[in-house]
This record gives sequence, structure tokens and C-alpha cells, in this order.
Amino acid sequence: MNGLDRILTEVGRFDGDLEIVQASRDGLAPEPALLVSEWADRHRVLGSRDSAEPGPYRTARTPYLREVWTRCRRRTRRGAWCS
Repeated sequence: MNGLDRILTEVGRFDGDLEIVQASRDGLAPEPALLVSEWADRHRVLGSRDSAEPGPYRTARTPYLREVWTRCRRRTRRGAWCS
């Protein structure tokens, strides 16, 4: 019996049980290792109050920051370490 079968046996089977278990596994998967600039391109959104260009952030608009952010790659307990 694999882990999925064991979990479903313990909680009982129901409609949508496989989808719920798979979604929880997907949520527990670690995020891929990204450079700071890659993370910003994927996740950062600029608000209309704070930016002349609201919407998804694009590193291409500030190429001078890419090198700075690329040097900030080692994580510590207090944040990122830049060399």
C-alpha cells in the first residue's frame, strides 16, 4: 500500500479525494530556486498608487538592477546575502 492509498484509507474515500490529495502534495512541493530578478518577474506586481506603470513587474524595464539582484542569491535567516 503506497502513501496515497494509506491516507485515503484512513480518512475514507469520497468524490474528489484524489484531486484534494494531489493538490496538497503540489502545495508542499518546494518552489524552484530562482534568482531575485526571476522571482520579481514572476511574482511582483506594481500598484497603480505606487507606480507610473502598474501591473506585472518586468526586469527588462530596469536592466541595471538585474546584476545587482543576481548577486543577491544566498539566503540567510535574516534575508538575502549579496556579494
